[in-house]
Amino acid sequence: MLIDDHPIFLEGLTTLVKIGYPEIEVVGSFNDPRSAIRDVETLRPDIVLMDIRMPTMDGVEATRRLRTLVPDIRIVVLTTFKDIDLIQKALAAGVKGYILKESPVESVIENIKSVLSGNVLLPAEFAEQVAWERQDRHDDHAKLRHDHGELPAVVQSLTNREREILELMLDNQSNSMIADRLFLSERTVRNYVSRVYEEIGIHDRAGLLLWAIENDLR
Repeated sequence: MLIDDHPIFLEGLTTLVKIGYPEIEVVGSFNDPRSAIRDVETLRPDIVLMDIRMPTMDGVEATRRLRTLVPDIRIVVLTTFKDIDLIQKALAAGVKGYILKESPVESVIENIKSVLSGNVLLPAEFAEQVAWERQDRHDDHAKLRHDHGELPAVVQSLTNREREILELMLDNQSNSMIADRLFLSERTVRNYVSRVYEEIGIHDRAGLLLWAIENDLR
């Protein structure tokens, strides 16, 4: 489902998706989120690609209402606004991705597929800023708690070394920095990082930071 208050952009994106990506079905396109909310239970889309600033209702409120009606729906914001406050509000409402309209169509489509696979999507610079903002607001939360009873089950299932690697990743350490700190080869660190990603079901640093925020690990 596509929602955008600019008719030309909406029509163009709808056409591009229908012609260029037959594996994706556009079940509805709307220039008013209220109409999309009215029809969402009938159309039952897997994913919604939506602008965040619209005159009749902003994307944050629309997200809340859509997810109330269809709780398992995945919503991705496609916007021109690089506003950290908007990003925070959108994530809090349940948005699973934040894509800039300046992105190539091919990138937008790949990002949609990534979100459908269960990933959370955010440009890396935004993910890092969101993480630091959340950390400033929740100073009483540890980066990664070592009391295993408080950790998410997936983290408890990691080996001690994998948890150590995860903690350093959440501390914004690069693979080479982790290698130097733990006296490991960078290749070995890459292997550990791959295993951590596989266990958690995340495929990049931006997604990892958002996952950590959602689980109070950051």
